[in-house]
Amino acid sequence: MRKQKIPKELQKLTPFFHDIDLGNGLNTAPEIYRMRDAINFFFPPLLRLFGESLKDLRILDVGCNCGGFSFEASKYGPKEVIGIDADQKEIWK
Repeated sequence: MRKQKIPKELQKLTPFFHDIDLGNGLNTAPEIYRMRDAINFFFPPLLRLFGESLKDLRILDVGCNCGGFSFEASKYGPKEVIGIDADQKEIWK
């Protein structure tokens, strides 16, 4: 599947400093690899620690910035994922 640019309604949140897979071929910044590299580094040991699943857990992403870790955590079945950040621009529902 070809990577597509993010929809216009998300443009107000730019610039994105991390590439987040939004599903359906949409990515926030496919040319930036920092978040992908961090996820590939941190998530395998985290998942091993929790038995390869985050099922039914409540996840708090402190200093979430654009939510890269929150989006990734949501793929592993948590009950809830909450991201908090000091920068008002990063907070959206």
